[in-house]
Amino acid sequence: MSEPCMLSPAQLERLQGFSTPSLSNAIELFDVRPRSAGFMRPEIRCLQPMQKPMLGYAVTACIRAAKKPKAGEAASRKAYFEALLRIPQPRVVVIQDLDDPPAVGSFWGEVQATTHRPWAAWARSPMAACATCAR
Repeated sequence: MSEPCMLSPAQLERLQGFSTPSLSNAIELFDVRPRSAGFMRPEIRCLQPMQKPMLGYAVTACIRAAKKPKAGEAASRKAYFEALLRIPQPRVVVIQDLDDPPAVGSFWGEVQATTHRPWAAWARSPMAACATCAR
């Protein structure tokens, strides 16, 4: 894994002045993936429209509760937390639920909320907002 590109606090603050759709449109110009990929479903909506957009370095994971993982597919929780600690702050945890239909089980309950709190920029900051706000 390569070292992430670090932005200064001033650069991070400047990026917060742009809406998520504006940044997404700009990133599309880099042709990182097809422009028809990466859209959010209609049920994703901003829950705090008066807040600044959330900004941070993504820590990503996939979860599934309906089926057991295939051999070699499951990562340990230790590996997940080690990956979490390698990502600079502020961090944004993004977890994809692979179950269809979703919500067969939940990764994010009171234990995970408590466990992640020390690493969460939003836990100590008024920046908390939905990353999909269309402002």
